[in-house]
Amino acid sequence: MRRDRSIIKNEKSLRTYITPPADLYETPDAYILYIDLPGVTKENLNIKVVDNSLIVQGKFELSLPKDSDTMFSELAKGEYRREFVLAGDVDRNKIDAKLVNGVLILTLGKKEESKEIEIKIE
Repeated sequence: MRRDRSIIKNEKSLRTYITPPADLYETPDAYILYIDLPGVTKENLNIKVVDNSLIVQGKFELSLPKDSDTMFSELAKGEYRREFVLAGDVDRNKIDAKLVNGVLILTLGKKEESKEIEIKIE
């Protein structure tokens, strides 16, 4: 998994996020986006569209045993964040999300007017 981190500055503070890896596929009817978010639950996941950006944020919380000392730590803990610019043919009312085994699957439906239509010659 990528361990890239991004720093987001807002008016209150600087925040550091883990950049999760993603794959994007296109079908005739939709774009399908897979984002690797290990440890994130539905309750700790936020997906929103702002202007022409799709923003995905998730938090990974690890319950540590009481009175434990860390011997080593390799798990990426913290908050994930990824932002994508939406293509002009994405229908914002046709976005579906599923979280399956730590992988977020977003299906971004295309607008009807942007789909390819075959014209038959008579």
